[in-house]
Amino acid sequence: MIRFILDPARSGLIFALAIFLGYAVTPVIFTFQTQTDNGYLRLSAVTVVAVVSVLVGFLGKSRILTGDRKIEVSMETFTALVWVPFLLIAALIVATAPAIPLVTAIMGGSPDLIALQREEFLKSREGVEAIFVYLNAFFTGAIIPYSISLMFIHRFRWRWVLTIFFIVYAISFAEKAFFLKVMLPLLYLFGTGSVTSRFGPKTTLAAGAAILLLVTTLSGSGASVTAGGGSADFFSSDYTPSSPLVHIIWRSFAVPVFTAADSISVFDIYFHNHPFFGATSSFLAPIFGEARIPFERIVFEYQWGQNETGTGSSNAVYVVEALVNFSWYGVILFSLFIGRSLKWFARSRDEAFRSIWPLYVLGLYSAGLIGQLLSNGFLFLLFFGLFFDVRPRSAPAPRAEVSLQ
Repeated sequence: MIRFILDPARSGLIFALAIFLGYAVTPVIFTFQTQTDNGYLRLSAVTVVAVVSVLVGFLGKSRILTGDRKIEVSMETFTALVWVPFLLIAALIVATAPAIPLVTAIMGGSPDLIALQREEFLKSREGVEAIFVYLNAFFTGAIIPYSISLMFIHRFRWRWVLTIFFIVYAISFAEKAFFLKVMLPLLYLFGTGSVTSRFGPKTTLAAGAAILLLVTTLSGSGASVTAGGGSADFFSSDYTPSSPLVHIIWRSFAVPVFTAADSISVFDIYFHNHPFFGATSSFLAPIFGEARIPFERIVFEYQWGQNETGTGSSNAVYVVEALVNFSWYGVILFSLFIGRSLKWFARSRDEAFRSIWPLYVLGLYSAGLIGQLLSNGFLFLLFFGLFFDVRPRSAPAPRAEVSLQ
């Protein structure tokens, strides 16, 4: 089942099904059960259009490079070019951080203090240090995960050391799902048999779930609760999870849906459905001559009230970003591109490149396409994967044997 789901040949179908169930079917069920709309039916309609467009982009014919005429890059050179600057950046981020949220959590700090330190760790940096936010996202979004996959496929000597370092760094600022940036590519490699290891897909899933539960517990999520989650609706920002496990379920299934609906409501109430024309993006806003609109922060304040640092953001599925910026045309064009890009993953012969597709769609399920491509480095990775081939100086084996030795 894991191999079936993770096969890039089905990536477009799996993603289309996921957003259809999450953002088209669920909102309709919620609306009929509660007799309230608040953007849910519009979200459902927009998602149906997005699903059709993703399928058109994915199932259409594609002529791309598949490895025959790519530019070869040394594995050792690529690893050095990626990890040397990243290790330096990570060291500077940790050294200049006011506090390490994970350490505070282990020492028994309050959930509010941990949340504040998590924002101060990166998001609220000012001045020269503000560049850390973008550098961290660029490297950790796609490039480091791709490099880790390459190291396991080609049995790079330092693969376990660098992977463990990344996992420790990922959980150090108590971002509950950040470590998935390495766990998902490894799950693909072990689950599809691209890399054989004593850590099979079930073990990887179990380890990922354990880390997620541990970080959630340490961060205090679900700690201050009322039995049964109180009286608020499950699909609501007023809901109080009754335990860390319920908090994970709520964050995974409910929060993305009602955040998308709330975003559409905010767009309607405060902006009267007038398209932003790229103004939500710090990159596109000046290109289109628009003033930057911090839409995700406005939605966060609408849902929860703004936090102490003023950096709280509520990211929503990519269809929301497409809709508020470029109306229905944006939804169609963004979705066509996503379907086509998933076709590139499916057609590629580079297993490391193919292993990143679950991470790619996970980001799109809960955040915008523009940020995924530019801030998180996926545009670079898509270009690199299409035109470059990374391999060791010695001829690589078609399949790798992984061990802890």
